[in-house]
Parts: sequence; C-alpha cells; structure tokens
Amino acid sequence: MNKQFPEETVLIAVSHISWINGFEHDLKSLSDIAHAADAFLYVDLIQSAGNTPIDVKAMGIDFASCGTYKWLMGDFGLAFLYVNNLHLDRLKASLVWLFADYKLCCA
Repeated sequence: MNKQFPEETVLIAVSHISWINGFEHDLKSLSDIAHAADAFLYVDLIQSAGNTPIDVKAMGIDFASCGTYKWLMGDFGLAFLYVNNLHLDRLKASLVWLFADYKLCCA
C-alpha cells in the first residue's frame, strides 16, 4: 500500500469536500490506492452531493453516505447509504424493522 497507510489498513474514510476550507479529495486516486492494497474507500458526501458532480463508479467508491439537509435540500434525519454492487453480498442487516433504533434514541 501507499507508504502513508499501514499495511493492515482495510478502509480509507474521507470527506469528499472539507467543510473547513473546501478542499476536494481526489477520490479516484484514493480508490486506486485503496484497491491496490485490497482495502475499501468510504466517502462522506455531505458537502458535495447536490453541489458537485459525483460518479461513484468512475471514482471507484465502495461505500458512501450523505445526509440530505445541505445541498440536497432535504430534511434533518434523512440520509442515504451507497454500497457498490460488488459488496452487497458481504452485508447482512442485523435488525430491520420499524422503530428498530427506538432503544437507542428514546429509552
């Protein structure tokens, strides 16, 4: 892997665009680095979705998520998770039902 990351790295997680100074990561380069080492790339798109063109396939993004309350003009509490089709078989929902998180937020 790139000398800036330890060999045991399995996930590189970045914010696409910094909320502090507007720096935009080169996601294609990061995905190339991650994939060369059999690692994954996760991207937080909160500062870019709805504002900056994003092609998750061309950029090589494995996982991404984003709240909708910024540039997507959605409401608080709404969000999406992107998972590359190559990884769907690795994921298993541990608990899915209405109010599944009730104990976490309301107990």
